[in-house]
Amino acid sequence: MYCRVWLDNEVTSVIFTCWLSLH
Repeated sequence: MYCRVWLDNEVTSVIFTCWLSLH
Protein backbone atom coordinates (compact mmCIF):
# COMPACT_ATOMS: atom_id res chain seq x y z
CA MET A 1 0.00 0.00 0.00
CA TYR A 2 1.17 3.47 -0.80
CA CYS A 3 0.28 6.59 1.14
CA ARG A 4 0.90 10.20 0.18
CA VAL A 5 0.03 13.60 1.53
CA TRP A 6 -1.27 16.08 -1.03
CA LEU A 7 -1.55 19.82 -0.61
CA ASP A 8 -4.73 21.15 -2.15
CA ASN A 9 -4.04 24.78 -3.07
CA GLU A 10 -7.66 25.44 -3.96
CA VAL A 11 -8.95 24.68 -0.51
CA THR A 12 -5.64 25.26 1.26
CA SER A 13 -5.89 21.92 2.97
CA VAL A 14 -3.94 18.72 3.24
CA ILE A 15 -5.31 15.57 1.66
CA PHE A 16 -4.01 12.20 2.79
CA THR A 17 -4.55 9.42 0.30
CA CYS A 18 -3.74 5.73 0.34
CA TRP A 19 -4.07 3.16 -2.38
CA LEU A 20 -3.14 -0.43 -3.03
CA SER A 21 -0.35 -1.37 -5.38
CA LEU A 22 -1.68 -3.69 -8.06
CA HIS A 23 1.72 -4.23 -9.63
